[in-house]
Amino acid sequence: MSPRFSPHPIRYFALILTLLILLSCNISVPGQEGDSLSTSVAQTVEAGNIQLTLQAQQVQLTAVAQTLAAPPIPVQTEPPVQPEQVEPPQPPTPEPKATATTQSPAQATAEVVSSFLANLGINASPELTFGPESGALEHDPNDGSTTYACAGVNTDNFLLHVDFSPPFSGDTGAWDFGFIFRVGDKGSLRLILLHDKNWEFENYSAASDKEIPISKGEVPSLNTNAGDKNQVKLVATNSQGWLFVNDQQVSKLDLSSLTDSGEVCIALGFYKNTEKAGAATEYSDFTVWELK
Repeated sequence: MSPRFSPHPIRYFALILTLLILLSCNISVPGQEGDSLSTSVAQTVEAGNIQLTLQAQQVQLTAVAQTLAAPPIPVQTEPPVQPEQVEPPQPPTPEPKATATTQSPAQATAEVVSSFLANLGINASPELTFGPESGALEHDPNDGSTTYACAGVNTDNFLLHVDFSPPFSGDTGAWDFGFIFRVGDKGSLRLILLHDKNWEFENYSAASDKEIPISKGEVPSLNTNAGDKNQVKLVATNSQGWLFVNDQQVSKLDLSSLTDSGEVCIALGFYKNTEKAGAATEYSDFTVWELK
């Protein structure tokens, strides 16, 4: 099939321009009247315009057909912009712990107690079995017996520590304060501090219901005025004992008369006329270490 001839639009434009020039110049064509020429030119121009319009529409229809026939062009869409991820705040890095172990108060005190015992030539492991405890021993001058507070332990070898304050000044009345230990069926051992800076140690016999003196002496380091504080340590191990008042060794003690295990107590009212109605002897840091 031969190709279809399609006049170029530029040729039509040149033809129309030539006819317009001839009309504007009133040029006549031989053998025809001017009106006939004008009519012919107009018809030619109109036919040319129609032809151009048809060709333009054909071009548009062809383009549309090609567009519809062609496979759809995928739309290139950019991936959605992901919001910038914000890392969650990291917890602070813990500081490395010190390699040295911190001792608890009980452990530190155990070392102090062990060192204290070593100075006395005692090789034992102290175990805290009571305290520290604070309180007050109320005076009752009419009951005719001692007033005491016990640790609730049953032992023969121990270190007892207690702080106490005199209930009133020694120059205004007599007072006493002391310890009852190895309490049992046979009796007990009693150590007494007196307002006049003396001490007494005795064995109370349950069989005879009597106090048997063992030893006595002075306590120069004892504070005797109201409001003063006294720190007292009593050590018992087998047949030997030690008494310390305000960090001063008062005396060694012979415990051989009673070596059985028993209760450990602090007490007052060993002697008559050492208590006053309404008074109290305050104590603190009442502690018992059992020696094993």
